[in-house]
Amino acid sequence: MTVVSTKWDGFVERIAAPATGLVMLALQIGANATRDALFLSAFPVTSLPWFVAAAAVVSFPAALGAGAVLARLGPRVVVPTAFAASGALFVSETALLPAQPAASAVLLYFHATVLGAIVISMFWSLLNERFDPHSAKRLFARVAGAATLGAVLGGLGAERIAAVLSVRALLIVLAAGSVLCVAGVLLIGRGGERAPAGRDPDRAANGWAALLRAPYLRGIGVVAALAAVVGTLCDYVLKADVSARVVGGVSLIRFFGIFYAATGMAAFLVQAFLAPTLLNRLRIGGTLSVHPAVVGVSGLLAVVAPAPWRGIILRSADVTARHSIFRTGYELLFTFLPEATKRSAKPTIDVGLDCAGNWMGAAIVFLLIRLAPAHSLTAVTLAAVAAAAVELLAASRLRLGYARELEQRLVDQRAQLPHVTHYSFNQLTIFGPSTEELVLEPSAANVARGDPLGAARAALRSTNPSRVRAALRQAEREPRLVADVIPLLGRKDLVDDVARALRAHLPGAASQLAETLTDPGTPEVVRRRLPLILRSCASKPALDGLVKGLSDSSFTVRLRCGRALLQMTAADATLVVPPEIARAAAERELDTGQGDDRSTLHVFDLLALVYDRATMAVARGAYERGGPQMRGTALTYLETILPRPLFAKLERRMTGQG
Repeated sequence: MTVVSTKWDGFVERIAAPATGLVMLALQIGANATRDALFLSAFPVTSLPWFVAAAAVVSFPAALGAGAVLARLGPRVVVPTAFAASGALFVSETALLPAQPAASAVLLYFHATVLGAIVISMFWSLLNERFDPHSAKRLFARVAGAATLGAVLGGLGAERIAAVLSVRALLIVLAAGSVLCVAGVLLIGRGGERAPAGRDPDRAANGWAALLRAPYLRGIGVVAALAAVVGTLCDYVLKADVSARVVGGVSLIRFFGIFYAATGMAAFLVQAFLAPTLLNRLRIGGTLSVHPAVVGVSGLLAVVAPAPWRGIILRSADVTARHSIFRTGYELLFTFLPEATKRSAKPTIDVGLDCAGNWMGAAIVFLLIRLAPAHSLTAVTLAAVAAAAVELLAASRLRLGYARELEQRLVDQRAQLPHVTHYSFNQLTIFGPSTEELVLEPSAANVARGDPLGAARAALRSTNPSRVRAALRQAEREPRLVADVIPLLGRKDLVDDVARALRAHLPGAASQLAETLTDPGTPEVVRRRLPLILRSCASKPALDGLVKGLSDSSFTVRLRCGRALLQMTAADATLVVPPEIARAAAERELDTGQGDDRSTLHVFDLLALVYDRATMAVARGAYERGGPQMRGTALTYLETILPRPLFAKLERRMTGQG
């Protein structure tokens, strides 16, 4: 597929996507305010659980159908069509309202609840495919911030239009806004790299089958359903309090318009000032815990608050948290999934399981109304607190599942790389065959009869390569010559023979070699070659020497020590580099290293000493040769496992910012 340009990508990221998100949520909030007002004008609040349950029954097959269409045609085709269909329904409801207000209220209820949720889900699916997982984090925060501002405008606009003009005029404005969304998503859909298919066992399955097959998707679905349960309970408390005190369609629209505008402003402020910090501190998985935690605390306060503040406090906490931090973290859970899985499963979770949660919430409300009619609102409030506690537990479990799934998806993309790094040292081998014959100079032979050890030392200092090689063969059997052999690593013409002689004395000579490696007075060329000897000695002294070598002033020494440690620890699982030392060495390299690709690859070597090597090898390959999608997945994975300061420095290096 042709990529338009990075300039166009910047336009989409900074203008088109946020603007469309703003208009989209303004429409949804305006539709919700109108829906709630028309519903409470035509029906008693006690009928709300029945409508919630009916919407859930309709939503599930609608979500499955939307997923199937999305998987077949893709969001670039389906999303504009869905917005156009939504606009047509607003026109139909406008025409129906004067003669059949109850029928218009029912149509708008299912339109806003079912199709509205599907359209929003599809919009985020379009963004998911349009940008790589790492870029999506920045984009989603920006779009979520614009969307929360749209909630403010939607709420205020609904209140003003209903007060100054009429409900019909409001529906016409909503239809016109749908046309703007069609134009916006058409702009967003242009260009961009398609996400790689990867290993996708759910490619031919519908959304429900994908959920049953994938534990990670089930975890997302559980959190989504529980959040919907909490939202339904909070919503009932608010509407029950309001319906007892506010009468009339226009008055209700004005109330809900102001309410949604106020909660939208709160969500906007949270998204603008708290979301970046919380995303960095809590990571993506942790942001899901914000919603149940906020609702739980607010629910306990609402229990003792007088009406209508009880419902306002509870529902405000729910809407504000869900539309800001929770939404950003939730949408990012899908970014790295294969295209077919996202297309089929996401609408099922976003809409089907969300409405299933609404149905469960409605069932709880219905039961509590029957069991405790005199204290039903208090009972529903406490039920919301209990449901929030269960949601908090499910969100905590999903954090672990997110990290595991991200790691697996990154490994699955290995096939896209022409070559994946295997952490070995074969390309740096110095052990080659030697065809030299043993030749002793006459003087050396004479010395050998009187003092063999002294003769060998004299031969090792000779400038005659043949004489030195002969002495090295003798040194292979004499450990007292190790100190004399080590300096010969500086001679390129003898390095293989020297290495063979030193290797013959391992592991006994490991401590001596390690001390030489860490001695600043040792010539750099010798320090560079000592890791090539120590790598084959799986011993604690050798490990300790190589670990100290990670702080050497020479980059080549540091690089070879890191790779030697990888080979040594792979050969002997009992030898472990302390994680804090490896991470500190990686951070030091990012701070003071030479900053080129070799330095960055050395950082990956160091991280492979701490984290899963297969996954780290793919992340390393993604940095070297991966496309935007794969590199974005690698960055997202690294963000989940690395300490924040270390990741921030590596991110700057990988993205060319530092």
